[in-house]
Amino acid sequence: MRMLNFYFFKLFQSTISIFIRNFRKPPDYISFLFEGEHPQIVQPKPKIPVHLFRPQKMSIIEFSSVCSLIKKDPSIQGIIIYLRALQLPFGSLDAIRNSILDLRECGKKVVSWSTEYDQSRYYIACACDKILLIPGGLMYPLGFQRGYLFLADALQKVGIDAQYVPISPYKSAGDMVTRTSFSKESKAMYQWLFDSSYKHFISKIIEGRKISSEIEIDKLIDNTPCHDLQAKEHGLIDEILNLEDIPHYLSEEQSNPVKINT
Repeated sequence: MRMLNFYFFKLFQSTISIFIRNFRKPPDYISFLFEGEHPQIVQPKPKIPVHLFRPQKMSIIEFSSVCSLIKKDPSIQGIIIYLRALQLPFGSLDAIRNSILDLRECGKKVVSWSTEYDQSRYYIACACDKILLIPGGLMYPLGFQRGYLFLADALQKVGIDAQYVPISPYKSAGDMVTRTSFSKESKAMYQWLFDSSYKHFISKIIEGRKISSEIEIDKLIDNTPCHDLQAKEHGLIDEILNLEDIPHYLSEEQSNPVKINT
């Protein structure tokens, strides 16, 4: 009975919030939080109303749809993206970036804020107009590193001798259990994939931070990891701000008070 009463209280609270929101002045900026995993498509709502206690995360497609609506709303000046540790593939990161760039092309301003930037978060942030970092925040290394595991020696020690016949020297699915190191062909293939991923990554940084040469981008990446003051000095970020100072920062740029949705 207590659980049922709590459910109806949350439902009543949610209804009142929606009613009040309809009579408020529309916000100047809409805020979004990206953290952990986000589904690619809209997830079906669970039969049990657990979303009242733990809201479902916005899918990548939903974010794109909301951005399309924001583009058509002249009262909304832009969005703020709060970034926490992400567990998203590059395809999802690119989809988020495309929605951000689409908004910017329509004249909307996009600002990112985080307590620290790693590769995934910085990849998104470089699509924004401004990159903000909390005082004392960190920039993690932006270089690439990959690890590969070979288990042939370990398996032989426990009496297992794995064998397979590849149809091509570039088919390396079984190398992990049959070899102790790369073959010449698989090493060349993995190196090509690694170089391709890295070039794609730095091309987005060059585009977002208006970097003029490859020497400059190499120097920029070599300066990571670094703390907040060094990040601003090197041009990795634009401002060092606490979360509560963002409305004032945006107001100063636009010379009028800014309202952000919560």
